[in-house]
Amino acid sequence: PERATRVADLRSGTADLAVTLSADDVKQLSSDPKLRVPTANTERVAFLAFNVLGKSATAKRDVREAIVRAIDPKKIVDALLGGQADPVREMLTPLHVGYDASLPAFSYDPQKAKDALARAGLASGTTLTFLTSPAYDQRIVQAIQGQLGEAGITVKIETVDQPTFLKKVQGPEHDWGDMRLGQWSCACLDADGVIYPLFRTGSIWSSYSNPAFDAAVDGARGTLDESKRKELYATALRLLYDDIAAYGMWQVRAIYGATAGLDWQPTVDEQLFVFDMKNKP
Repeated sequence: PERATRVADLRSGTADLAVTLSADDVKQLSSDPKLRVPTANTERVAFLAFNVLGKSATAKRDVREAIVRAIDPKKIVDALLGGQADPVREMLTPLHVGYDASLPAFSYDPQKAKDALARAGLASGTTLTFLTSPAYDQRIVQAIQGQLGEAGITVKIETVDQPTFLKKVQGPEHDWGDMRLGQWSCACLDADGVIYPLFRTGSIWSSYSNPAFDAAVDGARGTLDESKRKELYATALRLLYDDIAAYGMWQVRAIYGATAGLDWQPTVDEQLFVFDMKNKP
C-alpha cells in the first residue's frame, strides 16, 4: 500500500511492475536504465463536485461560477502533478462516447469570480466547506483552497475518514458541505457510466437535479442509435455546463513503473491483464 515501498521494490528488482505511481516518481525512475515509466491517459476525470440540493452556498449558481472562475487547473497540474494530466472542459474525456468537443472552457478570471460572488449577494470572505478524506491528494485540496482564497472565497477544509465521507456524500439529506474533490471512472468509455450516476436525480452520488437532464440521459439509455445517443448526451452536457453542476478539471494520467524487460503497455481503462504481459529475452 505504500507508494515508496512499491518504488523501492521496483528499483531493487523485487517487483516487475508497480502501479499507481505519482509524477514525483517519474524523474527518479526514468533515470534508471533498468526501468521504464509507462503512462496512459485514462477515462478518469478529476472534478470538483458542488452541493446544489443541500442548504449550502453552492446551491446558488453564481457561487458555483465564482468558484470555477477562481480555479486555474493548469497551475495545479503543472505544480503538483508534474504536468502529468490534460485539462478537460466537461465531465468526460475525449475517450468517452458522448464527449462534446464544442463546449467552451471556463476561463480563469479572479475578477469575474469576485463579480459572480457579488451577484450572489455574498460578501468577500464568505466561508465554504470543502469535504475531503485521506483518499484524496490533500495537496490538491489545499491548492484549490488557496486559489479560492485569492478571489475572496474562504474555504474551510473538513477532513473525515473515507467511510464517513461516503456516508455524508450518499446521504439523502445532502448535508455534506459545499464542494468536494472527486475522480470518476466507469471503465466503460461511455458517457452513461459517468454523468448518469453522478447527476441523475435520485442517484446516491448526485446532489443535483434537473428534469431536462434526466430526460436526456434516460433517452440515451433507451436507444442503440449512436447518433441519437450523441445528440442526447450533447444536450445533457450542455445542461450540466450551463448549470455548473460540477467542474471537470483534468483527465487523469495513470503512471506505472516497470522493468525495461517487461513487454506491456497500460490501457485507458486501467485494467491489468497478466496474459498480455511477457518478458523480453
